[in-house]
Amino acid sequence: MEGAKGSETVLSELESAIETVVENYNKYSAKENLLRKGGIKKSNFKRMLQSELSHMLTDTTKKEAVEKLFQDLDQNRDGVIDFDEYWALIGSIVKPIARDKQ
Repeated sequence: MEGAKGSETVLSELESAIETVVENYNKYSAKENLLRKGGIKKSNFKRMLQSELSHMLTDTTKKEAVEKLFQDLDQNRDGVIDFDEYWALIGSIVKPIARDKQ
């Protein structure tokens, strides 16, 4: 990331974590059709759970569990997980961790 004066900006741990969350969303988000709204399709969602969250979520290999989680997160029922819905997933994972650390 470039600073205003052209020098390299060193991100804080929190800023780096936020960038990682956004990059992960973009990695699994489908944007192949410019006319279709981007988001994480169900097949990519399953891949993301298995590749990125298998240590923090259980049942990531069970089709029924993945389907239920996808349906629970897809609040507007458009068939993709948009960024706000993805953020709800991140929040549901982080909340118990934060509670345990208090």
